[in-house]
Amino acid sequence: MMSGNAGQKVLVIGATGNQGTGVVRHCAAAGIDVYALSRDLTSAAAQKLLSSLQDDRRVSDQLHDKASCNGSNHHLNPGTVHLVQGDLNNVESLMHASQGMNGIFFFTMPGDAQIEQQQTRNVLEAARASGSVSMVIYTSAAGTDWCDSFPERGASNPLEQFWLGKQGNETLVRQLSDDSCSARKIDWVIVRPANFLQNFIPPISTFVFPQLYTDDRPLLRVAYHPETRLELIDAEDVGLVVVAAMTQPSDWAGKAVSLVVDRLTIQEVADVISGVRTEASAQGPTAGNAGRVKVNVEYVGFDVLKAEIGEPIAYPQHLINEIKHFISPREEEEDVIKKLPLTSVKSFFTKNSPRK
Repeated sequence: MMSGNAGQKVLVIGATGNQGTGVVRHCAAAGIDVYALSRDLTSAAAQKLLSSLQDDRRVSDQLHDKASCNGSNHHLNPGTVHLVQGDLNNVESLMHASQGMNGIFFFTMPGDAQIEQQQTRNVLEAARASGSVSMVIYTSAAGTDWCDSFPERGASNPLEQFWLGKQGNETLVRQLSDDSCSARKIDWVIVRPANFLQNFIPPISTFVFPQLYTDDRPLLRVAYHPETRLELIDAEDVGLVVVAAMTQPSDWAGKAVSLVVDRLTIQEVADVISGVRTEASAQGPTAGNAGRVKVNVEYVGFDVLKAEIGEPIAYPQHLINEIKHFISPREEEEDVIKKLPLTSVKSFFTKNSPRK
């Protein structure tokens, strides 16, 4: 049975990261052919992506065989996944990779705002020159729409370049709406994800929460206030937006949407991780060892945490204490977001949390 999305092609820029991997997987599962951009096709990250997708395909084939035996015909043919070479800093490589694509997904790594914006210009120039791209999906960050009101903004702020980069990129993407440089209309979607749940698992947790997966006393040592609620999302769920934007463009075109699945205090996050690890421990060889998988929370001042893990990593904890939220409840009322099967916090940790 042919997929309803057969023939659609999407170029995924940043395919080996947490968001990009989710985009590749969700698009392929939806029957969209994926072209995953990598600077080095032989890199460990690129090969790991292909290997993980082959594992996914084997599971899909097994499910399909089982469904066929049960007389079910409801099966979506997975899209193919190709590695293509390219670099955000090389517009010619992006133009070559964009030929024949229907959509482009991209994000830029934070650092220097001017570099980020030049990379975005390169992507948009490639989209315009392709003659085939009709949808561009860009990942920004929750709070970008009102970050000018954040406290302590200025050159010395550790997130200043981050916010300037996201603001500038959003402005560039929005200009596609009244673009006279392209022979065809190109729609856009901006995604503003909340705090990634991936921050709580290796390798990122090694830097943000270095004591979380210690053997003797798992610990979340934080500058969050006890009452501060973290807005959380699985980075791979960005892929759900990309699939929806590619397959239902009239519902998504011209929207900037924020993604959040839940708001939890850091103690509630610790409780979820503890519960998941306790359930796994009860079923494994370390049954009865629940005390060693309980995650504790220790509250420290921002200056203390900054000295331990560095200001760029610690500062977001201080910021959310001050502003209370990045995403307003109004933004969550978007009908298009309500339709997405976002991953719950417990489901994420059940799948991804280390079991030791």
